[in-house]
Amino acid sequence: MAEPNTLSDLTWPDNVLIFQPPDPNADADTIKANIDDIKKRIQPTEDYVDPDDPLVNGNIGYRSNNHFSTKHYALLFAPGVYPECDFEVGYYVQAAGLGAAATDVSFTGNKSGPFVPALNKYLKAADYATIAYDGSGLCLDTFWRAAENFSVSTTEPLRWAVSQAAPLRRVHVENDVEFGDGGAYASGGVFANGRVGGDIKYIAQQQWFTRNVEIGGAASGGAWNLTFAGNFFIFFIHFLRTIVAI
Repeated sequence: MAEPNTLSDLTWPDNVLIFQPPDPNADADTIKANIDDIKKRIQPTEDYVDPDDPLVNGNIGYRSNNHFSTKHYALLFAPGVYPECDFEVGYYVQAAGLGAAATDVSFTGNKSGPFVPALNKYLKAADYATIAYDGSGLCLDTFWRAAENFSVSTTEPLRWAVSQAAPLRRVHVENDVEFGDGGAYASGGVFANGRVGGDIKYIAQQQWFTRNVEIGGAASGGAWNLTFAGNFFIFFIHFLRTIVAI
């Protein structure tokens, strides 16, 4: 029996999705079609909102309906460049680059790469005490997801608005990283072994652990406790609560 030559030659379970980058020498329409196909394959793994659902009343965004579901996915990206390939990392999803270095898998463009937003933005503040204001959504249950081993070179910040059991690891970001989404309440996480060319914004995070991260700009925001270990950074601005540097 011949040995498999590529990732695509191997037999994978249905919940392990392997992606190949578009040919950089292809024309723009071909590249876009390739990226659209990738995003279409990823969509069933996302915390997708159907705008026709009466509960969301025509709003768009993401909701926590996959919470405690049996859906579990691995999204694995072969080395290469993925332009304008943005996708939400949902419950029980791990997104990972397969290169030897984080820079081997690169998401480029205006908005590209994995992200986690606040969920349930269709809820009003009166519905639940955890909704800061109408339309804010919340990040208090964006658990159980992970992303690692890729780089992001985009105009928009990398948004990773999570709360616990949702690490971001071995990531190089050319510009800013945001660990929150507007005024949505958020409750902690970890970012490790990374490099950020711009600012890190903790926004409304209650607590966060940042380990072995090179920060080119400022670190700002956060509500209560922020802990840093083994980092290189320029300065803090506008912290509201306790900061611990180890």
